[in-house]
Amino acid sequence: MPVQIRCERAVRAKDRFTTIPTRTALLTFPTSRNRCRTPRRKSSPIPKGDKAGSSPNTPHDVAPFDSKSSWKDWFNYGLTQTMSLYNSITEGACWAGLQLSCDLWNRYREQSGDTYTLQSKTVDNLLEDEGLSRGLKKELERWESYATSQCAGGGTCSFSGDSGWLKTKFQRLDAKNAIGSVKFRVTGSVTMGAGGEARTRYQVDLFKNWNFDRGKTAPVPFLTDATGKEIDLGQFVDLHEHGWAQEYDMVGTSTMHYF
Repeated sequence: MPVQIRCERAVRAKDRFTTIPTRTALLTFPTSRNRCRTPRRKSSPIPKGDKAGSSPNTPHDVAPFDSKSSWKDWFNYGLTQTMSLYNSITEGACWAGLQLSCDLWNRYREQSGDTYTLQSKTVDNLLEDEGLSRGLKKELERWESYATSQCAGGGTCSFSGDSGWLKTKFQRLDAKNAIGSVKFRVTGSVTMGAGGEARTRYQVDLFKNWNFDRGKTAPVPFLTDATGKEIDLGQFVDLHEHGWAQEYDMVGTSTMHYF
């Protein structure tokens, strides 16, 4: 019949072993196994959701930078008007105090093509945007629900989480005009305690192919438009193709957070 013994473990003390109790609870073992065991600890990755993507890049049907440039561009009235409009929007954002819009729209006309890296504190602030926070909360709740279902029966469990690349749209004025839609990825872990409590730690990566697509329009609140019409953002593709501005990638990583 099974017997109850006090679980003990051996620790090295100089050149000999000393046995000390690890807990006061008694564990039940078959008589054929006269040794102590600690509660089993599960550790496994959380499956990704149905909407997770493996790459943050978005297909983009635009000619390469400067591929359509010509000496005739300087006499192209339509192109110079497009550049003038772009400058007005950029400077309007700066004047209105929309710092993120000012910085990101400026980077496009700098023509460097270099990746723009957001500071961690900027990403932390963006996590509070309603559009991103809603998607983030939903993903973290999915993690904890999975961990709870897998860790039933006592003991402690640890699960690593990687959401893959998810998509959302910013709602607040500055982020909406500076970035619009964005890809985000959540990585971290969920640890379930013996009492069933969950502790989740996570970081968020952001990624944006900062460019324009033909056929898209949007309101620009910091630019006076007497007609009230949305501005054709697709025309700014010409600036990239003619070498007057250049697309780039925007990235950023938050600090560590707990949920």
